[in-house]
Amino acid sequence: MNKLALLWIIPVFVLGFGTFWVCIVKLLSVLAWGRLANEYPAPAQLAVPVEFRLGRTKLGVVSYKGIIKAGALPQGLSLRVVLFAWLGHPPLLIPWAAIAPIRTRKILWTTYYSTTIRVRGGQVDFQFSDPELVEALRPWLRVE
Repeated sequence: MNKLALLWIIPVFVLGFGTFWVCIVKLLSVLAWGRLANEYPAPAQLAVPVEFRLGRTKLGVVSYKGIIKAGALPQGLSLRVVLFAWLGHPPLLIPWAAIAPIRTRKILWTTYYSTTIRVRGGQVDFQFSDPELVEALRPWLRVE
């Protein structure tokens, strides 16, 4: 294969992969994050003094690993994704009244926390494994 052909293939591959990535991220956002974003968009310029980067997180049926940042504010729970997955994932501010008490479950050596977030026509399950976030939420939510 000559050098001119390689110069043509690389940009096409990058563009194709980028398009594929954007489509996947947008599709995943529709499954749970989009439902929350319709009801609980964060106001512009929301200042969150302390955020926790969550490890294993699940919203509805979609698993996120290390790309969600969460914070506790008097107004509610702040959730946002890191830069490379922003498409279809606008920042959220979920009021405390929409969040059920946190349940604790231990599987082998890992403790998981779960709750539900009320949305029109149902709820979205929210699961995570970060005890720091639980401690930050304690002033506003009951932990069972």
